[in-house]
Amino acid sequence: MFLTKTNFMNRLYMILLLFLMGIVKTFSQNDSLPYPTDLLQQYAKSKPDTTRVQLLIKLSSFYLLKPGEEKVNLDSAILLAKEAKQLSESLKYKRGEEDADFWLGSIYVEGKDYPQVHRILNSVSDTNRIRIMDQLVDYKVHTGSAQDIDTALYYIRQILIQSEHIGYKTADQKVFVYSMLSWIHFQKGDYAQALAYGYKCIKLVEDGSATELNERPYITIGRIYFEQGNMEQSILYYQKAIETSHKNGQNASGTVLKLVARAYIKLNKPEEALAFLEKNTKPGTKYGPTDDCLVTESKGNCYFAMAQYDKAEQYYKKCLEIAKNLTKLDQLILYIPIAKLYIQTKQFDKAKYYVDALSTSESTSRQIKKIKI
Repeated sequence: MFLTKTNFMNRLYMILLLFLMGIVKTFSQNDSLPYPTDLLQQYAKSKPDTTRVQLLIKLSSFYLLKPGEEKVNLDSAILLAKEAKQLSESLKYKRGEEDADFWLGSIYVEGKDYPQVHRILNSVSDTNRIRIMDQLVDYKVHTGSAQDIDTALYYIRQILIQSEHIGYKTADQKVFVYSMLSWIHFQKGDYAQALAYGYKCIKLVEDGSATELNERPYITIGRIYFEQGNMEQSILYYQKAIETSHKNGQNASGTVLKLVARAYIKLNKPEEALAFLEKNTKPGTKYGPTDDCLVTESKGNCYFAMAQYDKAEQYYKKCLEIAKNLTKLDQLILYIPIAKLYIQTKQFDKAKYYVDALSTSESTSRQIKKIKI
């Protein structure tokens, strides 16, 4: 018996629904794990129309962004995005095709499947090509190796070329490109170029040419001043980053809060660092696990700097609990402060566990060394 296209799509829908129902059963056994049951219920009741496409895309993005078993999550995200793409094509739903292509590209970047990344870059629309290259740049910058930084620089230039080709010559687009170039040059250690591009970003917003600006250029400039030993200027620009986030209706990121605290500690002002963190993380402030971890670790660092080691240990242990929802590399990085604490307090038996874990993987050790913490 041959399947018609309609029968094939119906059968694929049933297989996908059974797959998702199986995962729901697994997740229901652990209520601490987040899961979008409302989306699944909507999906189960949906018809093969544009609403189902958007539900599939939301589910795909959930798996891409969800912490935990990376391989399982990415496989699920790919399956859902491909189903959204196929359904969009059968419906001739262009927006659905565009959204599915973008998420597929993002998933391949996250999974380091570069042959698939390059394949999809050659097949998507100009707008999606820019968006996916942006994801690729962001990933390459944060891996930290010299080769990856050069790759990021190549792609940011490609973004600039593509943007001009399709007419994205607005000041806001320039802000985006300059911000990325500033960050990349900072990672390369070219502080003069990084500052030049960072100031270009800020000027475009301050003179009214551009309207969109996130905290990144301020953070980059602040980190340059930190590296140069100018803590006061560093804090000033971190504060500007926080103000920008608030103007955009967002909480300050855990990254910038940690950086401010670190600068105060460098000035031998751990009490001010702690007061700053308490002021900017009032009860009820909602953070994801990464930001929560950064803030919790920073409070531990403050107590460590004040030689209140019992308090520091409490925060470091709490941080490790939060980090269970993060990647293995993130968890290993957080072994550094608690190992340092146990060595400082001569609890060598406790320190040994964390030191051994940090030294077991040569590749992990190399990654940790490359990170500018």
